[in-house]
This record gives sequence, C-alpha cells and structure tokens, in this order.
Amino acid sequence: MPPYAVPDDASSVARPVPGADVIPLGDLVDLARTSLDMPIGLLLLDTPPAVIARGLAPEERPCPQVLAALAHGSNPCLIEDARPALPGLPGIACYAAVPVNVDGTVVGSFAVMDRAPRALPADLIERLDAFARLAAGLVRAAHVSDAMTRAARERDAALARYKKMYDRSSSLAKIGVWECELATGEISWTDGVYDIFDLPRGSVIPRDHVLALYADRSRAEMEAMRAKAIAEGDGFTLDVEITTSGGERRWVRLSADIECVDGKPIRIFGTKQDITLERQLMDRLRLLAECDPLTGIANRGVFESRLAEAAAAERGRNQLAALAIIDVDGFKQINDTFGHAAGDECLREMSRRLRLAFGEDALVARIGGDEFGVLAFGVAEEGRIAGLAARAIASLSQPFLWRNRRVAVSGSMGVTLAGGSVAPAQLFVQADRALYAAKEAGRNTYRLYDAKAHRLGPSGRRLTISAIRSG
Repeated sequence: MPPYAVPDDASSVARPVPGADVIPLGDLVDLARTSLDMPIGLLLLDTPPAVIARGLAPEERPCPQVLAALAHGSNPCLIEDARPALPGLPGIACYAAVPVNVDGTVVGSFAVMDRAPRALPADLIERLDAFARLAAGLVRAAHVSDAMTRAARERDAALARYKKMYDRSSSLAKIGVWECELATGEISWTDGVYDIFDLPRGSVIPRDHVLALYADRSRAEMEAMRAKAIAEGDGFTLDVEITTSGGERRWVRLSADIECVDGKPIRIFGTKQDITLERQLMDRLRLLAECDPLTGIANRGVFESRLAEAAAAERGRNQLAALAIIDVDGFKQINDTFGHAAGDECLREMSRRLRLAFGEDALVARIGGDEFGVLAFGVAEEGRIAGLAARAIASLSQPFLWRNRRVAVSGSMGVTLAGGSVAPAQLFVQADRALYAAKEAGRNTYRLYDAKAHRLGPSGRRLTISAIRSG
C-alpha cells in the first residue's frame, strides 16, 4: 500500500498523474466542494497514486494511515458531527466520502469535509457519488491514455528494431529502395542506394546527375524500359552497369513498378541491388565453361557453336570467310625433350601468335591437344585469306624461349573458304583435308582447300575425328 502524503500547500497532486495535462482532476475536486457547499474536497487515488486536496490548511493534513483507509473504503461514509474531531483528521468535524470504482475495482475515495458539525442533505451521498463516477471516468481515461502512450513507445521501439534489422540486412545484401515522383522527377532513396552509387546518404541528387553515372548502353536500355513501363503501367527488371561517383564500375539489378491513381501513373518505385560480385562469379563460370584453361582462348565447344551460328547467319560484313585448322609440328618431341611444362608454354605461345596473326575479329580456339581452330570473318576473298594464313605460318615458325633456351617450333595449317550452302561439318572436313595436304608437303606451311586436288585421303585419326563431328 503506497504511503500517501499531502503536499505542504495542500492543493496539488502528490505524484504526477499520467494524462494529467488533459484530465483536470483538481478542477473536479473544486467543482465538487462548490456544488455540494462543502469547504474541503479530497480525492485519493491508488491508480495512479495521487492525493488531490482543496481547502485544507497544512496543519489539517490527514495522516498516511487515515489516507490509506479512506482510499480503500468500499462503502459510502457520512458523519455529520464528530466533535471535537475525527481521529486522524485534525480540525474536521463533518465528513462524507464515497469509493471511486473503476471497472469493478475500488481505486480510491472522493470526500468532502467541513470543520464544523452540520446537517447534511439527504442526497449528498448520491450527488458525491456522481462526482466519484466522473473521477472514475477520468481515471479510466488516464489509464487508456497511459496504455496508448506505452503502446506508441513499444511500437516506436519495434519500428526502430525493425529498421535496424532492415538496415543491417540491406547492407549485407547491398540493396536499397528508391522511388521517383513522375510529376516532379523528385527521387527518394534509402541508405542502401546511396551506398551503391557512393553518394552521401540523405543528399539531394537530381535525376540527370544519377543518369550520368549509367553506362551509355545501360542508360539507353533503362530509359526505354522505363518509358514502356510508365505507358503500360507495368514493371520491369534490368541489370545495368554504372560508374560510381568514386569512379568504381559496378553492376546493379534494377527492379521497378508503377503506382497509379485513377488509372494514371504517378510514381515509379522499386529496388536497386549491387550484383557486381554475382556478375564476376558468373563471368568466371562462363570463362571456365567457354575457355581452354591452359591457353585462355575459346575451347572446342565454343568453336563448334560459333561455326554453326556463322554458317547459318545471313551474308554480310561479319560473315564467316574461312575456317582454318592448325597442328603444332613436332609437339611430341618438344614434350619428350623439354618436358610437359615446356609443351604447355609452347601451346600458350602458339595461341597468342595465332590471335595476333588473324586479328581481333577472328575466333581462335584450342580444339584438341595440339590442335587449334580459327574462324575468320569478313570478305571470303582467297588472296586476303591466303595472306592471313601465310602471316600466321611465319609467326608460328619462330622459336620460343623456354628457360633461356630457344626451342624450334612450327605449325601446319589447312584452310577452306566459306561460302555457298556448305554445312559446318563439311567445312571442317575440307579444312582437315587441306591440313593433311600441308603435312604431306613437308609441314611448316599451309594449304587452301581445293576440291579437285584434295580428294578424300587415306583413313586415319584426323578423318575419323571429322567424321564424328559430321555426325
């Protein structure tokens, strides 16, 4: 039971009452003593703990025990003459009190008093009880207000926790939320988006400044998809390349949706996620799937796929001009003499020379142990292709350096011109026959396929491989 005490001025609340700024309990006590024609009013509350007194002098303060008894009385009390005074209430001779009941629980007492004995009206208790009910209503409102305040604080604390969790997860996932008002072009970002672009958090960023950070191709593609989404009220997802304000290249996955009111688009919003690491991993996987791990050039699968695509493509500037197959002369002898590490270096050097000889537009691939394939594009003119082949053979015949030793090496090449309706497998067979002719001619040379001169040769390893590819 709380130790009640009346303040020295005997006119204010002993403890703060939640919601007291909107619940005038003191005014209610004044109204009660005035309406009931009693000079003293006293409201005692357990919940919230409070003592509100009006008209009492300091020396007339009730003792804590009396206050506690008054606050927890469950029945009305009326005393007209208690001279010389009520015990524990010095100077008080006349007294009336009723309990304050909130939802079936007594939480205090409402009393009016006089210093002299007097006859009290028969309806005094009933009228005082009406004030007690008003006090109960105000206390109930205080409880509701207090509960609402606590709920609001708990909600704010929960929101703060969730925001902290969101910020942490967004930081880990490198993702953020954005929106743009279509009428004004004003954009809003969460911290995650600012971090992706390396821009100060919370800063005002004009849209044209953001667009300038996109790579040209990504910007054009994004603007086209944005316009289409706004026109159709539909969303889209796009991977774009940006250069941050700090000069770092990144890949961002942009997701967007449209908000409409009365069928009209008013806002575009979505997420942006840094997928640079994902792209790098995908590039590495693609490299492993498409490149020869020893030389770094295309592998056989890519070569055959590109050959099929090129053969099916329409004639034009980037049409397939020729197919060449190259074997390293004496490769087994290099392995046997200098070791497999020297053989590996030989293959790397041959691939580098072939790329230089045929140029960036050509596809150079390792299609076997010491076998390379080349797809040359452009005009299928015999003189031009022969020039490229001769340049490649001259380059391949230069010794390569292995542990300060010059190792002799050369290559043999078979070339066939593309054109007409020759199937990819048949082009490969033709180049293979030309290569056979180059080897028959003493190696370290090339031969262009001649349908009359290069008839089907003796069966062997190379023609067997070609037959498998044809199937």
